[in-house]
Amino acid sequence: TEAVAYNENQKKFVIVKFEKVRRAHGYFIVHLVGVNTISEAEKLKGFVIYLDKSFFPKSKDGEYYFFELLKCEVYDEHGNLLGIIEDIIETGNNDVIVVRKEKKEMLIPVIERYVTKIDKENKKIYIKTPEWLE
Repeated sequence: TEAVAYNENQKKFVIVKFEKVRRAHGYFIVHLVGVNTISEAEKLKGFVIYLDKSFFPKSKDGEYYFFELLKCEVYDEHGNLLGIIEDIIETGNNDVIVVRKEKKEMLIPVIERYVTKIDKENKKIYIKTPEWLE
């Protein structure tokens, strides 16, 4: 599989080709064609690899990829639109969605206590309003 890698600081694009991909400890370890030494790998430091969504297997019920949640609308238990998911922060314990509406930003942990339903198909997430937002 080929992908585009981009380095924002260098304003540089490169095409990379995957030789092997495996998952370990929650991360992906990617072996690229033509990158066989540490010094060759270090030349790609700072690059972000962009993949087409079709590269990923379909997520299972109750699971999600970050890209599936970005731009989802977030509603409270009364059906009020709280905002749109602009970012997702990995904290180690649980993910936190960054919800923005106009100039207001909310951070909501993605745990059962607050997130009651994730509707990936319709790009909507329903939450129980956390006590610190009431």
